[in-house]
Formats: sequence, C-alpha cells, structure tokens
Amino acid sequence: MTKRFEQYIENHWVQWKKDRNYLRIGAPYRTDCAPMWFIGGRGIAEDTSPLVVLSLEPLVDDAHYPRQVAYSSRGLKDYKSWQLDYFDVFPTAELAGPKPQPYWRTMSALVAGYRGVESTFDWNIFRGTYIELPLVPLHSAGHDRLAFDAAASYVEAQLRERLRLVVASWPRATFFCAGRDVADALRGAPNTTDVALELPSDAHGNREKLGAALFRHAIHRRSVDIGDGATVDVFVRRAPFTTGHQPKPAGCRLLGQLLRDRWGTSA
Repeated sequence: MTKRFEQYIENHWVQWKKDRNYLRIGAPYRTDCAPMWFIGGRGIAEDTSPLVVLSLEPLVDDAHYPRQVAYSSRGLKDYKSWQLDYFDVFPTAELAGPKPQPYWRTMSALVAGYRGVESTFDWNIFRGTYIELPLVPLHSAGHDRLAFDAAASYVEAQLRERLRLVVASWPRATFFCAGRDVADALRGAPNTTDVALELPSDAHGNREKLGAALFRHAIHRRSVDIGDGATVDVFVRRAPFTTGHQPKPAGCRLLGQLLRDRWGTSA
C-alpha cells in the first residue's frame, strides 16, 4: 500500500509547490494548505477489510487550521504523514490537542461497531481500520453547495483513481458514502440501479436508543464506476455525520456492524 499511496501524494505535492491553485478550485476553498487526499491508511494490513468513508471535504476546525497548514507544508515527509498517519499526527498538542471534534466522536462509534469492540472514544480505534477520502481535498470555512458542485467536477477523476488505489491494496474494503452532495457526485455504473437496504426488524423497537436519524436517512447500495471497466459497491447514506444528522452512538455502532457484515450479502 505505502509506496503507491505515497507516490500519489508526492505527485500532488510537486504540483502544489509549483502552483497553489493547480486544481483550479475557487473560493471558498483554501489553497494555502496542500490538498488532503487521504485521512489515515498507513498500517492497515493487506489481508484486512478496512472501512473506507467517502466524505465531502476535510473537516478541519478553523481553530486549529493554521497549525495544520504549518505542519503539512513543512516538507514532503510531513505532508505524507499528515495524511497517511493522520490518527497519530492530528491528536497531538502540536495540531489539535486531546479533545476530539464531535465528528470524530461520532465516527468512532461507527468504527467500533465495524470492528466489534467497545464504543469508548479512543483515537487508536481508527488505526488499522479506517480511511477517509474527501471528494474535494481542500478546506472550506463553510459548505457552499454551488462551490462544491463546481469543485467536484474537477476532482471526480481523482476520486476514481484513489478508489482504484484502495481496491488494489485491499480488495475486500468496505466503502461507505456519507452526505447528499458526495452521493450525487458518485456516478452509478451503466445499467445499474441503487438497491435500498433495510434495517434489522428488531431495530425499530429501539428507535429512542438508536436515534431517529438512523431511520430518517435510508442506506442504498450503489455500484460505482471507478474506470478501466471496474466497479465497486458503495453503501450510500444521503446525510452527513454532523450535528442534527447523525444517529446516537448506539445507532452509529449498529450501522458499523451492518457495514462490516455488508448488510448480510456477499457484496
């Protein structure tokens, strides 16, 4: 995994150093920070099935954004580590400190369910299991739908290339898309349709514990074209894991379990 991913990152580092706006993505996206193509990945064994989350853009808190810019721009080695070793680098006092953003607390419950371990928050839970691929690899102070749509059209091919890299390294990876905008940007393969997936029947009796958002946003399985005649199945949720849209921790854990079991299919 490491060599292919590092080469991909290095190619973009070289282009960014020559031209900060080489991706030709406009405001409100920032170009003072090099693009973030991967969140995590190093240390995942080749014979495992990592959880790969496709997101809108890097969720970088404005409060520690300047420190991340400073760290990631120090040189190629740190730029690679900032991405592939994210869960070692980010929690340090140098970047963010020990208090996680609400997003990572939510995602930790999802990963705990996927791994079948306790849901107590720990940054270590992401190592060896989790990778996130932001569709647009640049930071934005606020999500702008029109700006995102324009940016996504520029980087769609880059997403397909990253998906191919992941599949080449981990053929049994599980792909999960969280968010309406990124779901709209994921093109289904020709002559395929989304398959609606049902929650387990006993989940409906635990709505209060699991959270209404789990039931409000259905999951579909989509066959996504990644180029060269290849496809991957992606579990699609048309809502992000941000405030107001995320299930309760127990609901996130259940969702993680269902993703691990691929909704009871061999997909």
